[in-house]
Amino acid sequence: MTLPRERFRAIAKTRNLLKALCDAKRTPGVPKPLRDEAAACLKHFPTPLDMDEAIHGLRLAAQVFAAVEPIPRKLRRPERENDE
Repeated sequence: MTLPRERFRAIAKTRNLLKALCDAKRTPGVPKPLRDEAAACLKHFPTPLDMDEAIHGLRLAAQVFAAVEPIPRKLRRPERENDE
Protein backbone atom coordinates (compact mmCIF):
# COMPACT_ATOMS: atom_id res chain seq x y z
CA MET A 1 0.00 0.00 0.00
CA THR A 2 1.37 3.40 -0.98
CA LEU A 3 1.19 6.10 1.66
CA PRO A 4 0.40 9.73 0.80
CA ARG A 5 3.88 10.88 1.84
CA GLU A 6 5.38 8.30 -0.54
CA ARG A 7 3.27 9.72 -3.39
CA PHE A 8 4.39 13.26 -2.60
CA ARG A 9 8.02 12.13 -2.43
CA ALA A 10 7.65 10.36 -5.79
CA ILE A 11 6.29 13.55 -7.37
CA ALA A 12 9.21 15.57 -6.00
CA LYS A 13 11.73 12.99 -7.22
CA THR A 14 10.08 12.90 -10.66
CA ARG A 15 10.30 16.69 -10.89
CA ASN A 16 14.02 16.51 -10.06
CA LEU A 17 14.56 13.79 -12.68
CA LEU A 18 12.79 15.82 -15.38
CA LYS A 19 14.82 18.91 -14.47
CA ALA A 20 18.03 16.85 -14.67
CA LEU A 21 17.05 15.54 -18.11
CA CYS A 22 16.62 19.14 -19.29
CA ASP A 23 20.12 20.13 -18.12
CA ALA A 24 22.86 19.04 -20.54
CA LYS A 25 25.54 19.59 -17.88
CA ARG A 26 23.87 17.21 -15.42
CA THR A 27 22.91 14.57 -17.97
CA PRO A 28 25.29 14.71 -20.95
CA GLY A 29 24.45 12.53 -23.91
CA VAL A 30 20.67 12.76 -23.57
CA PRO A 31 19.13 13.29 -27.03
CA LYS A 32 17.47 16.65 -27.71
CA PRO A 33 14.01 15.14 -28.37
CA LEU A 34 14.09 13.58 -24.89
CA ARG A 35 15.20 16.90 -23.35
CA ASP A 36 12.35 18.65 -25.16
CA GLU A 37 9.83 16.07 -23.94
CA ALA A 38 11.05 16.44 -20.35
CA ALA A 39 10.70 20.23 -20.63
CA ALA A 40 7.17 19.84 -22.01
CA CYS A 41 6.25 17.58 -19.08
CA LEU A 42 7.63 20.12 -16.61
CA LYS A 43 5.55 22.92 -18.11
CA HIS A 44 2.41 21.81 -16.26
CA PHE A 45 3.98 19.61 -13.60
CA PRO A 46 2.96 20.49 -10.02
CA THR A 47 5.34 23.04 -8.55
CA PRO A 48 6.68 22.80 -5.01
CA LEU A 49 4.14 25.53 -4.13
CA ASP A 50 1.30 23.41 -5.58
CA MET A 51 2.48 20.48 -3.50
CA ASP A 52 2.78 22.61 -0.36
CA GLU A 53 -0.72 23.95 -0.86
CA ALA A 54 -2.06 20.45 -1.37
CA ILE A 55 -0.35 19.25 1.80
CA HIS A 56 -1.63 22.15 3.87
CA GLY A 57 -5.14 22.14 2.45
CA LEU A 58 -5.00 25.63 0.94
CA ARG A 59 -6.39 24.14 -2.23
CA LEU A 60 -8.14 20.87 -2.68
CA ALA A 61 -5.77 18.24 -3.97
CA ALA A 62 -8.38 17.44 -6.59
CA GLN A 63 -7.86 20.89 -8.13
CA VAL A 64 -4.11 20.40 -8.25
CA PHE A 65 -4.28 16.94 -9.80
CA ALA A 66 -7.61 17.12 -11.67
CA ALA A 67 -7.68 15.56 -15.10
CA VAL A 68 -8.38 17.89 -17.99
CA GLU A 69 -11.21 15.68 -19.10
CA PRO A 70 -12.87 13.12 -16.85
CA ILE A 71 -12.20 9.55 -17.83
CA PRO A 72 -15.56 7.97 -18.68
CA ARG A 73 -16.45 4.90 -16.71
CA LYS A 74 -18.16 2.12 -18.54
CA LEU A 75 -21.10 0.98 -16.52
CA ARG A 76 -21.99 -2.64 -16.77
CA ARG A 77 -25.67 -3.35 -16.83
CA PRO A 78 -26.79 -5.97 -14.35
CA GLU A 79 -27.69 -9.23 -15.94
CA ARG A 80 -31.42 -9.88 -16.03
CA GLU A 81 -33.07 -13.21 -15.67
CA ASN A 82 -35.01 -14.42 -18.69
CA ASP A 83 -38.76 -14.08 -18.20
CA GLU A 84 -40.04 -17.36 -19.58
